[in-house]
Amino acid sequence: MSDVLKKDGRYRFPHLLLIEASAGSGKTQALSSRFVQFLLSSRIEHNQLPHLLAITFTNNAAREMKQRILIWLKELALGNDPGFLKQTAELLETEPEKIPALAFEMVDKIIEHFSDFQVQTIDSFTNRLAQASARELGFRPDFQVTTSYGELLDYSLTLLLKQTGRDQDLTGVMGRFLELLNASGGSFAWDPQPLMRESFEKFLSIEAKESGRFTFKDQTAERDRCLEIIKDVYQQICGIAQEQGFMMKADAFASYLEQGNVDKILARSTYNSGHTPMLKGKPPKNKLEAYEATKELWGKLGPVVAGLAAAHSESHYAAYGQPYHHFKQIMEQTKRRRGVVHIDDIARKLSQQLDQEMIPGIYLALGAKLCHYLIDEFQDTDLAQWRSLHPLLSEALASGGSAFLVGDLKQSIYLFRKADYKIMKQLQEEIQGKARPLIWLPASVADSSQVGGLEQNFRCGQAILEYVEQAFHHNLEQLIGEGILGPDRTGLLTYVQRPSEGTAGRGYVRTLHIPKGAAGSGAAESSGDPDADPGPDAVAGAVADDEAVLDAADASGLVDQEPERATLLEIVQDVLARGYSPQDIAVLAPKNKHLGQAIGWLTQAGIPASSSGGLDIRQRRVVAELIEILRFLDSPIDNLAWASVVKGRILASAAQVAGLEWSQALADDILLGAGQRAGTRGYHYQECRRDPRFAPVWGKFFSDLYRLAGYYPLYDLVCLALGRFGVFKNFPDEAAALLKLLETVNQAESQGQGSLKDFLEACQRPEPELFSLELPENVPAVQLMSFHKSKGLGFPVVINLLYDEAQDSRQVYYGKTGEEIALYKITAEIAGRTREYPHDLAALRDGFLADDQVQELNALYVVCTRARHELYNLVIYKPPKPKKAGVIKKQGPAKGPWYPRLFPLIDQGHKETLSRKAAPAIPGQPAIGRGLEPGTDWEPEQSWEGERYLKARLGQFYHKLLEGVAALPDDTEARLLALARRHRELIPGRDIKALAAQVKTFLERRDVAPFFVKAGGQTVLCEAQLVGPNGELLRVDRLVRDGNLATVIDFKTGRSDDPKQLEQHQAQVRGYLTALAGIFPGQTLEGQIVYLDGDVKEVRP
Repeated sequence: MSDVLKKDGRYRFPHLLLIEASAGSGKTQALSSRFVQFLLSSRIEHNQLPHLLAITFTNNAAREMKQRILIWLKELALGNDPGFLKQTAELLETEPEKIPALAFEMVDKIIEHFSDFQVQTIDSFTNRLAQASARELGFRPDFQVTTSYGELLDYSLTLLLKQTGRDQDLTGVMGRFLELLNASGGSFAWDPQPLMRESFEKFLSIEAKESGRFTFKDQTAERDRCLEIIKDVYQQICGIAQEQGFMMKADAFASYLEQGNVDKILARSTYNSGHTPMLKGKPPKNKLEAYEATKELWGKLGPVVAGLAAAHSESHYAAYGQPYHHFKQIMEQTKRRRGVVHIDDIARKLSQQLDQEMIPGIYLALGAKLCHYLIDEFQDTDLAQWRSLHPLLSEALASGGSAFLVGDLKQSIYLFRKADYKIMKQLQEEIQGKARPLIWLPASVADSSQVGGLEQNFRCGQAILEYVEQAFHHNLEQLIGEGILGPDRTGLLTYVQRPSEGTAGRGYVRTLHIPKGAAGSGAAESSGDPDADPGPDAVAGAVADDEAVLDAADASGLVDQEPERATLLEIVQDVLARGYSPQDIAVLAPKNKHLGQAIGWLTQAGIPASSSGGLDIRQRRVVAELIEILRFLDSPIDNLAWASVVKGRILASAAQVAGLEWSQALADDILLGAGQRAGTRGYHYQECRRDPRFAPVWGKFFSDLYRLAGYYPLYDLVCLALGRFGVFKNFPDEAAALLKLLETVNQAESQGQGSLKDFLEACQRPEPELFSLELPENVPAVQLMSFHKSKGLGFPVVINLLYDEAQDSRQVYYGKTGEEIALYKITAEIAGRTREYPHDLAALRDGFLADDQVQELNALYVVCTRARHELYNLVIYKPPKPKKAGVIKKQGPAKGPWYPRLFPLIDQGHKETLSRKAAPAIPGQPAIGRGLEPGTDWEPEQSWEGERYLKARLGQFYHKLLEGVAALPDDTEARLLALARRHRELIPGRDIKALAAQVKTFLERRDVAPFFVKAGGQTVLCEAQLVGPNGELLRVDRLVRDGNLATVIDFKTGRSDDPKQLEQHQAQVRGYLTALAGIFPGQTLEGQIVYLDGDVKEVRP
């Protein structure tokens, strides 16, 4: 039993449990256990399905938790696994022999009332709340939820700009906007629309996160006032210098003042009483007093410069104020007219308006009162979501309910998606009595709340856990102590984790340092004892050595811009050689650009790989060409789109199949001639149509599409294009991407975006969700994914590409006072100028940068705890250039590479070599007789090899042919040949006529032909699906019913003279007959196993 769960009779209500669950500690198991415990308990009140709510962060997590709960209940009900019964008995005071009956009853209830089985994401739940209180929140009753601002933003911005020039007030606003925008510094905004779109989307996201509204203050007047004061003081000093015979410093400061270049003025490092812009030289003693007076005069500018910096910071975005206000009005009108509500609007309005008075109405609309809450990934909850959930949670606790909140501050890596780890930290401190007054802890559980922890790691081997502990407990503490990194805010220095019994003594870790730009990958290895801890001095020396390597490589021209490539391939090949399958390996990287590089390296080396960042179907060449065809049909005068179509693979393949003369050289010649004839004002497609060489191609493929575009619905037009060019037939490997494209088109039409132009605009937007293709699990390929997508997952082998590219690229900051949000641009110079002055923007900047550090360090912890058996950290960094003599070091944390210090060179633990039988196989159904129960004709212990794969595809081909023959036709040969052509993609390169003839011979055998002769009153079902007595799904190759007799016929490509195989095949068919006995009670049943290359074996029940 988990340390955080008690027997059901020992709970005292109300109570709140906050669980700190480190990586791999079984938090999903703990949540599932508590859910099952509450469902089956006779001691807990209000434990029926409608009163329980489990909230997760992602749809995948919700699906996994539902599966675990249902599997647990099913195993209890069937009594298949004593382990489940033992675990459940430890949680309940019910007699163990009564638990299976309770579980059986609960499974029935869940199936009958599945909508009451509430395991869902926080967004799904807030959507339900909004639907339950739509009138109170000001939403239409039939509102639709969108998760993207893209289309709404584009449409509203277009309306805003269309009204400019027609609406006098708006025209004036936009005129002032352009003046302010171009006066704020930077390049001239020739086209402000992209800047407006990017900024407005950012503003909407910030308002949603903070549940507030922006107030843009134009501080231009204050900025100009401060500039005048500085200019006046400077001129006074210039006057003193001229009067007393001093020289002014020969710099461009005077010109910066004249130009009003605030950035350059703030970059000056001396505004205190110890400096003056006047040169001292060697003045006589009677003039020293005047010189010192200028220092005092100049030193009074500190507060003025701070005011200038603050005004300049806030004025940077002031230009957007009025346009953004008008834009929001138009977008709200658009949303109301369309009945669309953004998911951020729901959370914001709920957090602002949900109160105790609305709760009874919400419960009435939901159909039940929520009493017990289970919340997963609590550290990823954002402020608006928590504020909308908190009143309901408080009410449930005040009524004797419970809350079970599970999270891990160390795994808070979604701050860029508005997640706020400070909520969990504040609640934790309130429970522990460290924070008063109470903000989030309800008064009803102030004395009955607890903080617990899951300290055992069930995922990582012991060597990996020790390595991670060394990195974050020891190495990180050193970096913080030296001021290189800021304080630890999430417990990375103090967490406790122990290996479980199954992981003790196991695991392997290797860290390599790869200086970016080094020649080859030799610098990746350490010299000397690989198990020794090199310490900071040794690492510093290694960095210095790496600089020498870089200098030598630059001099020789042998710089390798991708030194990590060879190291990555070497590791992957070694792991595969030791018996691991490709899908056992995960390569993790911080950004999609890094994943794109890695997947290219692996593919070029012949290693199958799939990337979570590369599943956007728009990146598939065939889909991209189809989009170009649609772009041409939408705008035939788009010469670039037309050239892409003519040069594409889709047209080339279709023309070749149709027997038309076509080649890339011909396409180039046709396009070149069309361009020359069309000139600068003509349309290339028209000239191509007139070319006799292209006329047959136009008539065959483009004529109907060109004529029907604009009249056909979008889905029908895409289907017509796919059929006309034979895309599915010519590119069978792209079927998944093409089907996803059709699904996307259908989804766009259902959302009212069914025009060709709307769809092409959607194709241009960066949001990948609409076009993302989900791969099935256990794809036989190395898995590549970003750090963030790997959270919650585990892999036997993990290779982390740790690019030490940390830098302060953030310049946009905001502060909130009440409901008002102020936006600032804060550079290092602005922060330095305002520090410790009334306009202290440095503190605001420091808070944001601290959160950035939290996210970076937490991401490193997450990726280091994904591996079960082997962890490889490839630290790729750019060594700092040597400092010039006499250069003063800047204050604050160093910006050089610190990853090598956090992850020093190491090689510890032991690698495992898997036997062929232990190597995981690829699930699938390789042959005729594809029974779904394991251990029949599919041997999961066998390794997947190329020869076996080809045999499996051949078995599927035979199966498809037999499936298509319900009874022997008059012309068996023609029927089989037609089926063979339909399924020839299963066996590329094989002689389909010979294979069809082989199946014809099989069907004409004396012992086989009777099964294919249809008699009167006989019913034949091919691929009949049955449900077994234990709920399993079975698929019968051929089921023949003739009066009171039901015959199961199962085709096999195996050997009938192999006793082991025969026994397995007979057991499989007996399983079919057992299932049929429950479906056709009282009927005579018999089974026949028909071997393609052997005889027929009869099977009796």
